[in-house]
Amino acid sequence: MIRKALIAAGILSLSLGGFVPAMASSSGSGNPGPNGHNNNGLCEAAGSGSAQGQAEKQANGVAFQALAAAGEAMESSSQQTQESLNGTEGTASDTSQDIQTFCGSSFG
Repeated sequence: MIRKALIAAGILSLSLGGFVPAMASSSGSGNPGPNGHNNNGLCEAAGSGSAQGQAEKQANGVAFQALAAAGEAMESSSQQTQESLNGTEGTASDTSQDIQTFCGSSFG
């Protein structure tokens, strides 16, 4: 009797093991961002830490660079032109702003 209960519990846990992660990955907007379905964590991480740490993430972190590129793509053409004229395009401040544009309220 106990053996059957343990087997049933094992089968149930194995079946839920595949179901729960599948449900978790489909939550949120349902549309993966530039780095897949991990945007929320990356957006929080991008805005966290010291200014030096943020600059290192933006310069060397491929995932953060993808967030910045996605934010840049969301900017209007007039905004991009203004950044080019001001000489701010591609600076650390611009990259941070691009990430904030993509992440919205999830930034930091």
